[in-house]
Amino acid sequence: MKPAGFSVARLMGAIAIASLGCAAYRVELADPSVYRLYHELVIGVVPMACLLVFGLAVAGSDVARRGACRPFWLGFELAGWVALFAVASFMAVNFENGRRAIGRLYPLTSWFVGSPNMTYTDLPVVAFHSALFFVPEFALASLGGWATTSLKVTVARQQAAVGQ
Repeated sequence: MKPAGFSVARLMGAIAIASLGCAAYRVELADPSVYRLYHELVIGVVPMACLLVFGLAVAGSDVARRGACRPFWLGFELAGWVALFAVASFMAVNFENGRRAIGRLYPLTSWFVGSPNMTYTDLPVVAFHSALFFVPEFALASLGGWATTSLKVTVARQQAAVGQ
């Protein structure tokens, strides 16, 4: 199977999805009322959701055009959405219990930034927190993609019978 290529249309779609993710960050960081409630959810969900929406679009277009999608996309999407919903559920439960994930990350964040005098709206802090949530989600999704590739599981469109 030849390596995956990305057309100009797919790259434009990726840019559009990334711009929606950046807009979510901007809205979240600009409004203190939104920031106080949804900061953990935005930094934990938005990067992986953007990647999964793009992967879903690529896999769907492959099924529509070629009749099948690559096995990696299937596993990546399935495991990625499971990981994404697990992180979102974890954050929602901890928010309801009053134990926010950001508060637990304060010592690690102050070590990474190099200063105890930081605000959570600073770009290095937001990038660090986003990476802390994105890397495990991406690793689990990639593991799912690897599993379906090694098992040769794929999604194929059913061909219509010749006589019908």
